[in-house]
Amino acid sequence: MKKTILLTSLTMISFSIAPSAVAEEVGDAWEGSVEFSAANATGNSENTNLGFGFVAKRKVGRFLNTITSAANFAESESLETQNNWLIAYQVDFDLDDRTYAYVRGQYEEDQFSGFDNRLFLGGGLGRFMIEEEGRVWKVEAGPGYRLSTIETPAPPVPADFDDQESEFALYASSDFDLTVRDGVEFTHDLASTYTQSNTTVTTSFGLITQLTSALSSKLSYQVDYETDPPVGREDTDTLLKASVLFTY
Repeated sequence: MKKTILLTSLTMISFSIAPSAVAEEVGDAWEGSVEFSAANATGNSENTNLGFGFVAKRKVGRFLNTITSAANFAESESLETQNNWLIAYQVDFDLDDRTYAYVRGQYEEDQFSGFDNRLFLGGGLGRFMIEEEGRVWKVEAGPGYRLSTIETPAPPVPADFDDQESEFALYASSDFDLTVRDGVEFTHDLASTYTQSNTTVTTSFGLITQLTSALSSKLSYQVDYETDPPVGREDTDTLLKASVLFTY
C-alpha cells in the first residue's frame, strides 16, 4: 500500500512538470519521459509487479537541470520480494561545447539490499566523448560524500556494529545512446560509487522502440553489484523489465 502511494505521488509530480513545457519558451522548457511497468497474476500463483520512473530536464542558459526518479515494487504470495526507490538531482554548467562541471545529489531506499537508505552528494567534470547524430556518449567523474544507514542485523547484534557509514566517495558514470535505425534506440548506462568500505556498480541496457510521436515501448536489463554487501545479503541484483515510455 505504501509503495502504491509512493508511485502515485511520483506520477503526480512528473505530470505536474510535463504541462510546463507548453507554457515555457523554447529552450527553457521541461522535457523528459515517464516510464510505467505493471504485471499481475492470480490463480495458482499470485504475483504483483509495479515499476515507475521519470526523467525531467530543463536547460536555462549554460545550466542544465536534471531530475531522475525510479521505483520498483514486487509481491509474491502476499510477501514483498522487491521494494526500492531513488531520486536524484543534478545541475550541469557548460564550460565549452563538450565539457561541463556538475553538482549531484541522490537519495535511495531499498528494503532488501541491507541498506535502509543511502545519501550521496558530489561534484566533478563531465565530457561528451561522442556527440553526433545517432550517437551520443558522455562520461562523468568526481569526488563526493556518501552516508549509508545499514539495516540492524537479527540478534545477537555484534558489539562493534555501527548502523551508519559516513565516507569520502569517488563517483564515475558513462551514458551511451545509439540510434539503431529510425524509431529504435539502444542505451547503455554505467555508474560506480567507490568508498573504502564498499563500491557500488550499476549498469543497465535498454532497447526503446518508438510507437507514436510520444509513446514508446522499452525493454531493459539492470545489474546492481556491491563489492562488500551487509552480512547475509547477495552481492548482485538483476532486474529485467518491459515498460511503456511517455515522452514529453
